Amino acid sequence: MRQVASATAFDRLQWLATCVALLASAGSISIIAAAHVLPPSRLAEVADTFTPLTGHVLIGGLAALLALKWRRYALPIMTAGVAIALVGHAVLAQAEQTAALWPSDAPAASSDTLRVYALNSWDSNPDLPRLERALQSVKADVIVLTEADPQKLAMLSRLQSSYPYQVSCAHQAWCATAILSRLPIVASAAARKEYPIPPIAWARIDATALGLGVVTVVGTHVHRPTRDSWLHTRQMQALAALMLSTKGPVVLAGDFNTGSWSASFRKLVAATAMADVAGLQPTWPAYPVPFAQVALDHILISPDLVVRRSGIGPATGSDHLPVFAELTATQPKRLSAKH
Repeated sequence: MRQVASATAFDRLQWLATCVALLASAGSISIIAAAHVLPPSRLAEVADTFTPLTGHVLIGGLAALLALKWRRYALPIMTAGVAIALVGHAVLAQAEQTAALWPSDAPAASSDTLRVYALNSWDSNPDLPRLERALQSVKADVIVLTEADPQKLAMLSRLQSSYPYQVSCAHQAWCATAILSRLPIVASAAARKEYPIPPIAWARIDATALGLGVVTVVGTHVHRPTRDSWLHTRQMQALAALMLSTKGPVVLAGDFNTGSWSASFRKLVAATAMADVAGLQPTWPAYPVPFAQVALDHILISPDLVVRRSGIGPATGSDHLPVFAELTATQPKRLSAKH
């Protein structure tokens, strides 16, 4: 009798857990769907806090449905669903990683592509020497760093041997954004221009020798929607307006704290006609072990640029993985004979 009672209690527990999981998945899917279809509103802004977990929610919902059908095995099925969601995203991040972004014997600048590398360097990074070694060896033409706070000022100074052209607001913890370039910078600034534009650094980089003319690179770090979804949405809207007012080829890179499925991100892309070259590749979290689950870091390019190769790089000691891209122009602009 005691065994029967225990089995009955266990079955009830499984049934209760299945119902809770199914309701939670249905509610989350409804909220995510709302972020896609609702007009601008406070509800849509709050819904966007869930969209980076779209893959996890869909897998969890499927597991809950299977558990509902085979209730006897509900807990193992739902446990397997959670494991598949977590491990699956981590494996996707590992599979997309490129150990050597560019060969060690490659030239600093290729003949017709601009190499862009973007990384949230983490204001709590416990291993700055590892981070510095990674940046010294990456062989990008342009590096965009966010959370480049005052403790990294000495590192940025040493990196001038490889990246002599720099613009940053690293001395201001609230801004903490930097652009490092091997190519000449003809104009630049680093700060928040006006509310609600997020902290940014921008540089007009002379990439004429690569056939791209002058390219404007903008680095940014958008506020987390989980902390203030209203501010996150306003900052994304402000970025869209800023991109529309910028002439010529443009690269927008950094930590957007949201994924490609979010309404705020899709509206940014739609408003600017920029392309997201990083896509759904997970970049966070990557510390203490690379077990990335969500795609928070992105590189966007204007229509007059073309991506030849892109992906995510290996861990650098930060809690984010870097994203990179090789870019070329749709219509190359070569130096004239008199140059």
